Amino acid sequence: MQSCMNNVAFDENSTSNWLALELELSKWREPLSGGDLDCDFVDDNLELLLENHASLLRSIFQISKMNPSQHTSRCIAAAKEVFCRIVGAIERASIVARIRGETLLSPCFTPTSPEFGSRGSAISPVVFRCS
Repeated sequence: MQSCMNNVAFDENSTSNWLALELELSKWREPLSGGDLDCDFVDDNLELLLENHASLLRSIFQISKMNPSQHTSRCIAAAKEVFCRIVGAIERASIVARIRGETLLSPCFTPTSPEFGSRGSAISPVVFRCS
C-alpha cells in the first residue's frame, strides 16, 4: 500500500494511481463488504499497526478528508471506510483498557494525538465515530 500512496503523492492527477490505491484500500474492508482481512484482523493487530505503520495510517486519514473529484471519489470513500475501521478498533481498545484500568495502547497514535487534532481544535475525536 505504501508504494500506491507514494505513486498518488508523486502524480495525484493520474487516474491509474488512484485506482491502484483504491484496490489496496478495498482489501482492508470487512470480509462481508468484499475485503480480504478477517473481522478481527485490525483489533488483533492494532498495537502493531499503530506502532509500525502510523505514517501510513495518517496518510489514509489525510486521503479520507480530501474533497473528491471524478477520479478520486471511490478511493476517498475506501479510505474513509478503512479509517473508520481503524478508529473503531481504537475505540474498542480504549473501552477495554478503561475497564481493565490500563493505559490505552502506545501513546504514539491515539484519538487525541496531533494526527487527530486536540480538544478545542477544528478536528475533534468525536468526528471519527463510525456508524
